[in-house]
Amino acid sequence: HQSKITFGETNQIVGAGLGFPTGYVAKFDGEGGLISAFGMHGIAPARVAAASRGHYLLTGSKVGVGWVVAKYDRNDNLVWFIESSLTGNSRGNNLAVDAGGAVSLALWSEGTLPLGHNTYTSYGAGDFFLTRLSEDVAPVFVSQPAPSPFGLQLGSNVAFSPNVRSIHPVDFQWQNNGLDIPAATNVSIVITNCQLRDQGDYQLVARNRFGSTTSAVARLTIFFELRLRIQGTGRVDREPKLDGGFFRGSYPYGEMVRLTAVPDLGTSFSRWSGDHTRPDNPTQINISTNLSITAHFSDSVTNLVLDDDDAGVSVEGTWAVQHDGRGYSGGVYRVAGANAAPPVRVAYRPQVHLAGVYAVMAWMPSVVRAPQYGTALWDIPVPGGRSNVVVYQPRASGAWLKVADDVFLDGGTNDFLILSPGGDVPGLVVADAIRLVGQSIAPLMVAVPRVRAEGLWFEVGISTGAHVDLESTTNLMDWNQVREGIQFRDSGLLVPWADLHDGHRFFRVQIRP
Repeated sequence: HQSKITFGETNQIVGAGLGFPTGYVAKFDGEGGLISAFGMHGIAPARVAAASRGHYLLTGSKVGVGWVVAKYDRNDNLVWFIESSLTGNSRGNNLAVDAGGAVSLALWSEGTLPLGHNTYTSYGAGDFFLTRLSEDVAPVFVSQPAPSPFGLQLGSNVAFSPNVRSIHPVDFQWQNNGLDIPAATNVSIVITNCQLRDQGDYQLVARNRFGSTTSAVARLTIFFELRLRIQGTGRVDREPKLDGGFFRGSYPYGEMVRLTAVPDLGTSFSRWSGDHTRPDNPTQINISTNLSITAHFSDSVTNLVLDDDDAGVSVEGTWAVQHDGRGYSGGVYRVAGANAAPPVRVAYRPQVHLAGVYAVMAWMPSVVRAPQYGTALWDIPVPGGRSNVVVYQPRASGAWLKVADDVFLDGGTNDFLILSPGGDVPGLVVADAIRLVGQSIAPLMVAVPRVRAEGLWFEVGISTGAHVDLESTTNLMDWNQVREGIQFRDSGLLVPWADLHDGHRFFRVQIRP
């Protein structure tokens, strides 16, 4: 009914009105006298059936939901109520209760009909379905607890929240790896500040007076971050590769990860650094904490980078380490006062693969502290000794700052560069990564090439009178002949400007037999 209805002489029940239906249930005695009546807002009851102890059940449909089944006691108090778990066009048509209390329910549906753990589909415009219900059963898990989310970090919180259906009172007990968790007796559990000891398989045991049911396993897994950095030109392949992109990935505790350094054409892999220093490639790592690993590639001196936390760097004195992620490749950097008393310095000892002339640059983070950056004193090698260069460190936004040009570095780790506070400009001195860019490289050369009006003059340690070929390149792979069959004189070789290829900055001399 959509407005109001009267039972007996005075029992008037008002519906929702406005066209929204209200169902009604009325109980009469054997003579047709009214015992009780009540309304059910939004419910259209279709059939009613008596049960034991004066109880009764009814079925029908709920507006916007579908079929429903409800049980009431002899005083019309609701005992339990079940409705369709999917919104759709369905209804309960009839029901009956046998001597054991089991309920047979006839349903109609024109779509998908979930019943218990099974789902049925209507194959026509509308089909009838028959199912049996029972009150005298153990609890049923309507939904299972979900595992912890991917990437769960140490110290995070995680909740397991299944749904359980039972007509009778239920006792709950959570377990971890098969053992009861003290005081975990609610349908949901929250693990706060997750630690490695909290990892494992979680299950909920639900009990009522007819038995117990155990949920599916929900696993709690702690993940750690693997961060990869690249120095030089190449890439690192990860196996397995989970999410996180090229340079980052989250892995569960105890996972074995295989890292393979793949150099670009014309380069070679040299080493790992950071939290993993083994020289092998590929290499295996065991994930037990957050890791930061750098793959070093040698591209024959065109782009050698030495970060301030690498093995080839030593730090003396008091430097404030900054962890704000603004350093080179997102790493740390150090600052000290420009007038700090010695010894306060950072020594960089790069692995130089080919002796030659390099440009030296220093990475300037984008963070500005104090009034300004100060001046830095660089101690660099020069032919026959060493020299000091004062460099003003301006405010920058993550850029390379030129320190010096034409710095000759011998092969190996024999040469070093030292950064220390110096000069008369107050402020902070920043120590971070340095970069060496080859300007002219020739393994047979023993001196820095000299610029003359006619061209470049190379002093080469070979015998006077020898015949040589001169070659040049841009990438140390594809060599182009500049001059051939030159007879070597006066302990040197002059390369006219007209013979130099545009953009070629690496040279070599081939001695003819």
